[in-house]
Amino acid sequence: MHHFREEHSIIDWLGHVSFPLPKPHNKQNDYDERSKKRKYDHDRPLSPPTSLSNSIGTKSDMVSPTKTPQTRKKRKANDANTEDQDATPTQARGILNLDDSDTFSLSSASVSQTSNRSSPTRLFPQLSLYPKGLERKPMDLRDRDLPYDLVNLIKEMKAIQRGRKVVPACLEPTIELKMYENEINSRLYSDFDDSVYDYEDNDWAEPDSLIENVMRTVDIALDCDSTQQDETGWNHLVYSPLLDLTLDRLPRNLVSFVPCMGANITARYRIPQAPGARVDYAMFINPKFEDDPRIESAIKSLQRGMPEASVNHTTFTPLNKRPISVSIETKRLDGSGDKAILQIGIWQAAQWKLLFEHAGDAVNKLSFIPGLVVEGHEWKLVATTYKEGRTVLWTSQNFGDTLSPLGTFQTMAGVRRLKGWTEQVYWPWYKEHVLKLAPQSLPEKT
Repeated sequence: MHHFREEHSIIDWLGHVSFPLPKPHNKQNDYDERSKKRKYDHDRPLSPPTSLSNSIGTKSDMVSPTKTPQTRKKRKANDANTEDQDATPTQARGILNLDDSDTFSLSSASVSQTSNRSSPTRLFPQLSLYPKGLERKPMDLRDRDLPYDLVNLIKEMKAIQRGRKVVPACLEPTIELKMYENEINSRLYSDFDDSVYDYEDNDWAEPDSLIENVMRTVDIALDCDSTQQDETGWNHLVYSPLLDLTLDRLPRNLVSFVPCMGANITARYRIPQAPGARVDYAMFINPKFEDDPRIESAIKSLQRGMPEASVNHTTFTPLNKRPISVSIETKRLDGSGDKAILQIGIWQAAQWKLLFEHAGDAVNKLSFIPGLVVEGHEWKLVATTYKEGRTVLWTSQNFGDTLSPLGTFQTMAGVRRLKGWTEQVYWPWYKEHVLKLAPQSLPEKT
């Protein structure tokens, strides 16, 4: 009897125990269970640290047998890009990217279907096929298409390259004293003969400190060269201070310059099928310091008529109401001069397109637009002309360098010559044909 009661109590207890019913097999349930296990598994990290993850990924890519030759080529190109990060940034939007690597891709059935990668030397012939494209030509003084005014400027730059009248005459006594101080100075200043002094140009800011600043430029440029400084370093350490010294960059000046490495070309002004391109510096006109009271309202009127509220072919804010004249593209000493030339050509082609939009056939009265290409120490003049929607880029004339004091004075003289072109040629043309302002009559003398 006792045994019966014990068995009954066990059965009664089992009746109150609930057992989970088996769930139907479901892949989602399996996934959820695995997710829960991962979620609550605190003994194992969710993911390796970023640096570790990257290193692991790199190693696995190196040894993985599944990597194709094409993948390895892409990785090799990406590695090259990582090493060359000093180039002027280019626009994210565009068929080509000039600074991602040493080669560029072009997708155009009408231009090239057989090759997806082209160097600048191949891109110029391709872009020249477009009726409103870009063509590159040498600055051959025998070429009848070279404008007469540009021929004269090239001759002036050649004279500057020979050292003719590039040093303010007020510095002659100081330089002669330095020449005889020691043997090193006698080497540095041995090429300062009578022909280098300009007895007419006295428009220099702080001439007393000019020699020291020039020598400082040479020293820093040589250091950038010997330490293989990147483009950003050259820009900050050499080019910006030298342009500042040359142009006396003050807000009150009519002509000045601005760094514009981040300035994009407005899309509608870019050559079809051309890459987006940027330049490093732009020389501009500051209209608020023009004596003509009509200028400011004319600039505002021009801005109101532009969807981007900019008077230029870029929406770069510091230049929205300051017309660009001369542009400057820089590269370090790495043989990328062709890239610089291509970039400034595309940039100035957009500038011409905007000017034609506002001035119409009066663009024919502006015979050329000069530009500067700087590669390490070397400074070169380039220029573009425009006819029937087509831009020709003329290259190039060396005129200065930063290897020596005289070379630096030559560089400064060439830049100042283009400042003069901006004041005497470009700005009068711009006021009349873009701003539609008739030349002011001079007040009559009484």
